[in-house]
Amino acid sequence: MNLSVIQNPPEAIWESFLDTYPAPTFLQRLAWDRFNQAEGHQTIRLAVADGSEWHAIALVILIKAKRGTYLLCAHGPIIRPETDSASVLQTLAAEFTRLGRE
Repeated sequence: MNLSVIQNPPEAIWESFLDTYPAPTFLQRLAWDRFNQAEGHQTIRLAVADGSEWHAIALVILIKAKRGTYLLCAHGPIIRPETDSASVLQTLAAEFTRLGRE
């Protein structure tokens, strides 16, 4: 599997990916993304894909607090059950590290 990270993928595909799960969390929905943006937080939507096939998504919120700046991925990432989760998590960890250093 040749996994890559897509930043801010199309919204329609994001929502349809979430809708394939029986009880998707609202903390990965676009409405939660927009709410956090309205609160002044920077958000980053990430999709992990192999070509055009998505294997996972993660809504990441950049929180700037008195104790420091950190990335929050509440109730995520959402990974397809048939996907090798270790590979997806390794790919996302590398991306989170890169984002944290920016």
